[in-house]
Amino acid sequence: MSTRSQTEFVIIDGVDVEKRTVYRHSDGYPEAMIPDLFNFIRWNQGRMHNPEYTAANWIYWNKRRDEDEYLNSDSIKKSERRDHDIRWSGPEVERDHNSIVKLGYGVCNNDEYHGDIAYLYKVVFTYDNRECPLHIEVYAAYDADDKLRFTLLGNINVLADLDTVKVVMGSPEIVEIVKKYYPALDITTLV
Repeated sequence: MSTRSQTEFVIIDGVDVEKRTVYRHSDGYPEAMIPDLFNFIRWNQGRMHNPEYTAANWIYWNKRRDEDEYLNSDSIKKSERRDHDIRWSGPEVERDHNSIVKLGYGVCNNDEYHGDIAYLYKVVFTYDNRECPLHIEVYAAYDADDKLRFTLLGNINVLADLDTVKVVMGSPEIVEIVKKYYPALDITTLV
């Protein structure tokens, strides 16, 4: 079973707020998403202030990684691949509307959540905060009275140097994920 999630890229400039939302069909749990978001933020430096480019680049970054993993990886034997001997522009992909290279990510309407997501991530860039322009909010999604609700699991501040992280209001699980994947980072926990 896939762990579905949505990621909102939110830009705050004074009183103006813009955001774009992206759906991720699998690996949406914090143990996968937090490292992916950190790696993406580092890769996407200089473009985090624009929600359209950031959302588009998030999809591209993930699809490119998936392409490398499923289509180009020598470490995965052809017999172990989900789709055997597929190529990006091959006839197998063209005929198969459910090909792995066509699925996995989608652009969503803002403030509309898929009913089956398990997590929501908000990557917030604030123009007015030079020291800590970026933070990641991690929410668990749950159904209550046929309505999707969210519980904040953690708020991770990423300082401007991208090498210092402060976990604010972080659950022990979120703190451990950050420490596990980024042991060299200067991690300060404020609970």
